[in-house]
Amino acid sequence: MRYALFLILIIACSSLSTCKKEPPQEVPLPSTASALELVWQVPSPYYSVPPMLNSNGDVLMSATFIDPTKGEVFKLLDQASGQLKWQWNDYFRPKEGFAKDLMVQRNDILVLSDRNYNYALNMLTGQTIWRNQIDTMEAEPQIYEDEDGYVYKGFRSRTLQSTVYIMRAMYNLGNWELVCTYQDPNPIPGRFEVASIGVTNNTKGEKVVAFTVYTYPQNSTDTAKALIIGYNTITKNFDWVKNYNDFIVEFSIYMFTDYKSVVYSFGYYGSNGYLIATSVDNGNVLWKHRLSDRGTNVNFYKDNIVVTCSNESPVLCLNKLTGALIWNQSFSTITQDQRRGLNFQDGECTVYKNYHLSTQCNYLLALNLDNGSIAYFEKAALPEGCLQSGIVVDEQKKVFYTEDRLRLLCYKLPEVLK
Repeated sequence: MRYALFLILIIACSSLSTCKKEPPQEVPLPSTASALELVWQVPSPYYSVPPMLNSNGDVLMSATFIDPTKGEVFKLLDQASGQLKWQWNDYFRPKEGFAKDLMVQRNDILVLSDRNYNYALNMLTGQTIWRNQIDTMEAEPQIYEDEDGYVYKGFRSRTLQSTVYIMRAMYNLGNWELVCTYQDPNPIPGRFEVASIGVTNNTKGEKVVAFTVYTYPQNSTDTAKALIIGYNTITKNFDWVKNYNDFIVEFSIYMFTDYKSVVYSFGYYGSNGYLIATSVDNGNVLWKHRLSDRGTNVNFYKDNIVVTCSNESPVLCLNKLTGALIWNQSFSTITQDQRRGLNFQDGECTVYKNYHLSTQCNYLLALNLDNGSIAYFEKAALPEGCLQSGIVVDEQKKVFYTEDRLRLLCYKLPEVLK
């Protein structure tokens, strides 16, 4: 009877254009988890961003669906009790749906990017440090950082065809400045935009801003463009412009660097996806590795790079310099119940000691980064829960924080991971 009523409600809602999306309802707080010791839990209508820790060990999260007219609300919760310390939503306009590529966390300052609107807040006090808007160009939403404290964004011209701009600002000042302007000498009709940015030094010690741009042509006779460009901030020149059209027509929004003269990006050609390593000295492809699905995240560990892809794809570990496969965890030995929740779609994985941690709906998964073996794969969600969007570990207190879109959860680390 319950399922019949549920189906009737779905059919009725789908037939009415006036049906509104309602926020999830809070559920009673269960007291036990399957395999982990629960320290505390805090209910919320809907958590959005992965948990983050400030230097005091308190937990920053955000909640949506509270009041759409005020936007996403960032909340700082006490590490010991989960009690609310402060909340922040000092926007020019309401904004919801922040994700990892829209945020930079550095020295207790969180920088948030909302296309032409940008904000920075103090993660200890909840005070707005700066906020500004840049309306002279069309901004891409993603934001990136370098090791010197600059944050970077890509823009495109509102009037000039195939023209993009790279801007940067110090994370604690918000003083945006133009880094470079790139105009394609052979433009084709279509949307030409910055897909990702990575900043590192070349082997001479000069800072290079590497960025990818691509466009889909409006005319079937034109060829799509997928470029990677290196701008030298010391010489104030473009060191190189490389066209990847022979094997890439679309770049992902992600670019990663470990600040050692190489940048890594995800690229796609039809159903084929790749992780690509590019030298910032000359823009040459050092290696590319074909992926089984759409790449979602990388983590660096020793001399290796660990790659996750969407859905049930294997987790790969590759040598950073050569692309050689170190290990491949295909999850061939897991149970059917574990497989049902296996999905790296959000790419929210954490390196803790020699473990690669992720939440997989009802489960906490830990892979040994030295050999790819499964160190821990046990139920972690509370009843009616499904763990979402990331995990953060407090190594000193031996606890970790995650959320199931209805609750923020604080668990003790499993003994095997301590």
